[in-house]
Amino acid sequence: MRVSTALPVVAAFLVACGGGGGDNGGTNPPPSDVVSSVSTSRTSASVKPAESVNITATPRNSSGAALSGKTVAWTVTQTGTIVNITPSGSSVQITGAAVGTAQVTATVDGKTASVAITVVQSFPSTGTVTVSNNTFTPADLDINAGGSVTWTWAQGAVDHNVNFTGPASVTAIGVRSTGSEARTFNTAGLYSYVCTIHQGMNGTVAVH
Repeated sequence: MRVSTALPVVAAFLVACGGGGGDNGGTNPPPSDVVSSVSTSRTSASVKPAESVNITATPRNSSGAALSGKTVAWTVTQTGTIVNITPSGSSVQITGAAVGTAQVTATVDGKTASVAITVVQSFPSTGTVTVSNNTFTPADLDINAGGSVTWTWAQGAVDHNVNFTGPASVTAIGVRSTGSEARTFNTAGLYSYVCTIHQGMNGTVAVH
C-alpha cells in the first residue's frame, strides 16, 4: 500500500514539471504584448519660437507590431527653457520657447526613443537627402514653403524610389540607383515619403 500510494504522487510531480511545456528549453518567443522597442513619428524636428510640432510614440513588440494600451512617459532634456512640452497619451506637443536645442524622450516599459528638437529663427530654403540602401539620411527635414529638397543616390546604392503623401501633390521619384532629383514644396504641411521597394525605408519633409 505504501508503494501504490507513492507512485501517483511521483507521476503528478513529473507532469507538473514537464507536462505544462515550461519555457521549452528557452525557445519560446516572448509574449506578444512585451515592449521591445519604441519608435517616434519623427527623429528630429525644428520649430520657431512660439511654433509647435506634434510627435507620436509607438511601442512595438519583438516582431515590430505596434502595441496599444501602453503608457508613454514624456521627458525633456535642455539647458534653460528651449521648449515646452504638453504630453497627451502617446503624443506630445512641443512648443519653441527660445533659440537652441533640446531632446524630448518617450519611455514605455523601460524602452526609449528620443527626438532632437532645434528652435530656430528661420528655416532653410533647401535640403539634401542621401539615398543609401534601406536608409534616407537625414530621415526628417524642415524647410520653408517654396523651398526644395534634393535626393541624391549614394555610390553603391541599389534601386530605390521616393513616393510622397502630404497636404499637396508631389510627383514621385521613379526607381533609380544613381544621380540626383529635386522636388519643390509650395504648400506648408508635413510630407511623408517612402521607398515602396524596401519596407521601413521612409522619411518626412516638414514645410513651414
